[in-house]
Amino acid sequence: TEVPGIGKKRAAQLGQAFLEQYAAREAMVFLQSYGVPPSLAMKISKRYGAQAQQKIRENPYRLIDDIEGVGFLTADRIALTLGIARDSEYRLQSGIKYVLMEAASGEGHTFLPREMLLSHAASALRVNPGLLAHPLDTLLFNREIISFDIDGMEAMMLAAYYYAEKETAHYLQLLLSHSKEKKDAAIPDRIRRFEKEHSIEFSENQRRAVTQALERGLMVITGGPGTGKTTIINCILSLLKGKVLLAAPTGRAAKRMSEATGHEAKTLHRLLEFSGDEGLFQRNEENPLDCDCVIVDEMSMVDVFLMRSLLRALRSSTRLIL
Repeated sequence: TEVPGIGKKRAAQLGQAFLEQYAAREAMVFLQSYGVPPSLAMKISKRYGAQAQQKIRENPYRLIDDIEGVGFLTADRIALTLGIARDSEYRLQSGIKYVLMEAASGEGHTFLPREMLLSHAASALRVNPGLLAHPLDTLLFNREIISFDIDGMEAMMLAAYYYAEKETAHYLQLLLSHSKEKKDAAIPDRIRRFEKEHSIEFSENQRRAVTQALERGLMVITGGPGTGKTTIINCILSLLKGKVLLAAPTGRAAKRMSEATGHEAKTLHRLLEFSGDEGLFQRNEENPLDCDCVIVDEMSMVDVFLMRSLLRALRSSTRLIL
């Protein structure tokens, strides 16, 4: 306020801005000293503001849930360097969730049996398995992990995967209940015409796959490389009536599908109109895909969250071939 033209209000604003910048700088220096990259340190600093150091010192594992891009290993490195005990409740709970996340994203197991989970978590955390019973019970009580029975085995699942699978099952049941099988006596002749035109001969299994895809609202076609899945898709495309959309989980798979069929194929993200800014799909229950059938190739690469998003964007009358 000793500077001409700066009153008490402006001086207070300048002081506040300085303190915020100072706190952000301190947080950046603090985080980078633990090996956190500058871009991630900036994200953390923005999220927590002046309380960044205090919050992280209290519980570094909160970073996993609060900040996209921070995994258990990063949080654990910071925690152990700060002197947080290996048997801290925060650490044990985060480690259990980490093991379930790794099982899902790395190996495709959306659940683990209770004993296997405890064994893997004890190994990852390097602690006695007996220490993990209470943290697991707390996670179950807070519904962060869901427990359910599969043929007498107690299965443990992260809540996000549990609800995604439940919703996926719900939508698949809807598709099945709305699609009554429609027998068409002309299909065998139409398949024979396609075989003649393309100088090929389908196996009995391939004919059955084409027939069922045309008669049912939901169909899964499986087979390794070179078993004729693409030829089956081409036959289905030539016989189906209405608007058909083709998709695959990756750009490369979509390009291969386009080249093999002569029809445009999109990645699932592009088909569902993913908005990077909002992190949401524009196609959903309120704005479903305008088509009669969707054919998705390379389904083994589709995870449960993307599957749920696809099903949300389908009308119950839309045919789905996987």
